[in-house]
Amino acid sequence: MHPPLTLHRHPMCAEIIEEFQKCHIDHPIGKFFGECTELKIKLDRCFRQEVSYIDCITLFCFLFEIHICLVIKP
Repeated sequence: MHPPLTLHRHPMCAEIIEEFQKCHIDHPIGKFFGECTELKIKLDRCFRQEVSYIDCITLFCFLFEIHICLVIKP
C-alpha cells in the first residue's frame, strides 16, 4: 500500500507516479499479475527517500533554531 498518489504532495516522485498510473491504465488486468511491480518498487523507494529528505530538513531546522536560541540568550 502507498499514500495517495497526488503529484502536488510528492513533487520528488512525480515522474514515477505518472509512470505508475499510466502502467495501471495500460495494463488493467496485468497490474494484478505484476506488470507494474518494478514501478511500484521504484515508487516505494522514492517515498522513503522523500521522508528521509523531509526528516533531514526538519532536523536541520530544529538544530538551527536551538543554535539561534543559544546565541540570542543573554
